[in-house]
Amino acid sequence: MLQISPEQFENILPLAVEWDEAKEKVILDHGTALSPQYMEDAKSVGVKYPERVRIYEVSRIPIPKHPILRSAAEATQLISPATIGIALRYGIFIYQT
Repeated sequence: MLQISPEQFENILPLAVEWDEAKEKVILDHGTALSPQYMEDAKSVGVKYPERVRIYEVSRIPIPKHPILRSAAEATQLISPATIGIALRYGIFIYQT
């Protein structure tokens, strides 16, 4: 796994925030609310507004298309073809086989 320098991080961060916000919107628009059991689990670990959380099952966790952000995701392995889930604020992508 490669590391990202502070200078690179400063350039990547705005791209990552933009990507995160766009993907969270997709999840919130198309995802499903937590089941009662998951709602209780979320509360027990300190989620302040579990009623806002949505889960969106996908056949593949999206990888950023922007070349710089895609390279950073690959270099850090934060998002890869092996990723089975990722939380983006109140949106959660879950890999569904």
